[in-house]
Amino acid sequence: GTPPEDGGFLLGPRDCPHLVTHYLPDATGHKTPASFKPDAARANGWLRRLNAVCGEAAIGGLDFKGVVHSHPAGVTTPSRGDLAFAGATFGRATNADAAVLFLPIVCGGRFYPYAVTRDLRVRLVPLALV
Repeated sequence: GTPPEDGGFLLGPRDCPHLVTHYLPDATGHKTPASFKPDAARANGWLRRLNAVCGEAAIGGLDFKGVVHSHPAGVTTPSRGDLAFAGATFGRATNADAAVLFLPIVCGGRFYPYAVTRDLRVRLVPLALV
């Protein structure tokens, strides 16, 4: 059968909205062969603990920047579900200042670096994972 979609969270310094410095695999998100629903509560808890233990000054206060995830063969663009997730993310009070959500897709061994703006416009961005 088709393997389930998989993914994780993109994090970066609060004061640099377009910089991603950390990746947190999402081991507890809901995964099917045609969908991936991130476990946002886990990521938020991880961020709170990391910022508290390391000290926000030491790490720049990490913020959620987006979700990278896989798609089934041939689906190289964000889905309706992905855009619904983006809309819900922008709708949270804690994300009131966010202008962009990174939503890269991995499909067929290729990386498609998408970003979604607050008005839910999708665009490819110069983004690389290192």
